[in-house]
Amino acid sequence: MPTVGVLRLHNTASMELFSIGYITAIAAASGCDIQRSRTDDDSIDVYLSSRQPGRPRIDFQVKATTTIADTRSGAMSFPFRLKSKNYNDLRLMEADFMVPRLLIVLLMPERTVDWIEHGDRHALLRHNSYYLNLAGLPALSGNTHTVQVPWANGFTVESLRSLMNFVAVNKVLP
Repeated sequence: MPTVGVLRLHNTASMELFSIGYITAIAAASGCDIQRSRTDDDSIDVYLSSRQPGRPRIDFQVKATTTIADTRSGAMSFPFRLKSKNYNDLRLMEADFMVPRLLIVLLMPERTVDWIEHGDRHALLRHNSYYLNLAGLPALSGNTHTVQVPWANGFTVESLRSLMNFVAVNKVLP
């Protein structure tokens, strides 16, 4: 019987699917709904909404990288290179949109076999994701721009609930 090789997605496609799955897991544990954008014309990959009073919603551009190690070494943030189109779309103020927007950056291990660990009683997703609000930053030209993503802005169940609560009351992001 002939051996069939494993068909693989291109690594960037696999990273995109993993990052959406990671965000979906956080949304589910937070009690939020997630919808995936059909097009990426406006630099929005997914939007999350909550059924709490005010029905808050936040739009997200999701990026994943294997090139940034979580080596904090006293730094308050890590650099992330973003296409200028995405930067300029995300930096627009809430006055320009009805729904606030954030960038999420997922830091991932380089080897796909390290992305998920399975045990008898757990599944562990690696590594962590962080968010950045670019609203109000100046417009930039060029192909790319490096932003500083704060280590303190971990995208977690607790932080998503907090962001949703803030948007429900204030209609903008902190």
